[in-house]
Amino acid sequence: MPIAPPSGRRVPVALYICAAEDDAAALITEHLQQYAHARDWPVTEAVRDQDGSQPLEHRPGWTRVVSLVTEGTARGIVAFSPAALTTGQGAFAALCQRVAADGAFLVATHASGVIPHRTSQDAARRHNLADAAAGWLFEEGPAP
Repeated sequence: MPIAPPSGRRVPVALYICAAEDDAAALITEHLQQYAHARDWPVTEAVRDQDGSQPLEHRPGWTRVVSLVTEGTARGIVAFSPAALTTGQGAFAALCQRVAADGAFLVATHASGVIPHRTSQDAARRHNLADAAAGWLFEEGPAP
């Protein structure tokens, strides 16, 4: 069973991103930063590995994140999904226990390994929403 992160206080965390594509890595990083910010956890460092096929212990990014925890610079690790780290829930729970043995926590923000992506339709929708909202004042309605 994963160890629950502390609540109600500022806990420095390291972000772990494992994605081969730059666009996917940028989206995951943004998501993890928002997740940490929503919990008032300061981000000490965002670390990326590009090759998720390597065993976790051989990934330079994971090695860096673990060193941040053992140094005391980070008290938690935030990752996108267990699939970015291990091959199953049991292995993920065991990894959480190993991180907890160092006095830290590991949390995955999504249960699935589906990487978010933006499409051209998403960009068009955001553009249309911005155009529709332009010129409106919330208290008075449309601007003259």
